[in-house]
Amino acid sequence: MSADMNQTQQDVNESNRSTRREFLGAASATAVGATLLAGCGPTTQKGNSTGPAGKLALDVHPPRPTCVVAFDANNAVTCDDSGQVLHWLIDKSNNNKISLNRTFPAAPTAGNAKASFVTANKNAAPANQAILVAQYDGNVSIYNWGTLARTVFPGHQGAQVWTVAVLPDNATAISGDNSGQIYAWDIQSQSQPPLASYKPSEEPIASIAAIPVADTGFTASMFVGFGDGQICKLNYLAPQGGNSGTLTCAKSFDRGSAITINSIAVFQKTAGNYYLLAASLDSRIASYSLAGNGKDRAEHKKYHNHFIWRLAAAPTSGNFASASEDGTVYYFNSDGILQNPTPNPTPVYTDPALKGIMGLDFLEDKRLVVTTNTPSGTSSNPAIAFVPLP
Repeated sequence: MSADMNQTQQDVNESNRSTRREFLGAASATAVGATLLAGCGPTTQKGNSTGPAGKLALDVHPPRPTCVVAFDANNAVTCDDSGQVLHWLIDKSNNNKISLNRTFPAAPTAGNAKASFVTANKNAAPANQAILVAQYDGNVSIYNWGTLARTVFPGHQGAQVWTVAVLPDNATAISGDNSGQIYAWDIQSQSQPPLASYKPSEEPIASIAAIPVADTGFTASMFVGFGDGQICKLNYLAPQGGNSGTLTCAKSFDRGSAITINSIAVFQKTAGNYYLLAASLDSRIASYSLAGNGKDRAEHKKYHNHFIWRLAAAPTSGNFASASEDGTVYYFNSDGILQNPTPNPTPVYTDPALKGIMGLDFLEDKRLVVTTNTPSGTSSNPAIAFVPLP
């Protein structure tokens, strides 16, 4: 590659990374006077909104919501770009009514506590269940689910933590930052030094997803998406005999373009047959068989008109959903076929003001929760919404 071409590629990569940083740290939008989920019932007082068919919304977060995780079928946690973390009840027995349950203790104001991603070790023993929030100040906040007590993994100081994932043992976390650093660490002790570290390049770590089954001889395996469009299957070996743990890239997956892999997810298509989903800043989704050679990607039809912020895989069905800066959520089967029974491609959710949706997760196979940036009525606050699926 010539020096000029190499510099052009570097410029493209930096533009992609800068775009992601700017959107993730964007200030909340001003009010547009739209009623949230128009036609789905009136918005009531701040923090409580109802409507038919389970499509409900709340408007508590003042800054822009950036992430959501479903803890179980009736509970979800959201975070935003001020570092605020909230616990919501989504009552399946009461038309999926949403109510604010708890406000998590705020992270210290020193530094930039913007939240970029949230996850949970929901299958751990009850006393050890926790919410993990990746932050721009170089920390990962760990909140005990029962007590809300906050501890911190501080290993990424000097960088922005863009993503964090929980391994299948529900005791180990993997986090990545915008300097290209990846750490494995113990959720309960926030061990220092970390259990393992890995920095293959200077490219940001944009997304991580654990694989339910590890490669033979390793403790756990996961997919990692980079700022330059690369995807790696990373194997983790826990510390043994006094030696540090290791993280190694076992296989690369070809995305076909140098575009940031904003979100990845793993689903089981048939028993033991796992697939990787990857979404990038070019609004496209690709899937790969874990058993393949890394080059056998299936490019899915493009529906979004803007960046895809988040992918989520249903717990058991193999179906998946995507959320975008264009304000839409689409729902697909395991083959990538749109699951809307209409003549034209139709999202399962469209933000009335077409504001970006940065958070997305499945409560159950047919129930989604999303974060949006849409003001409700005269309020300038964004919203969280529940989405029933066809």
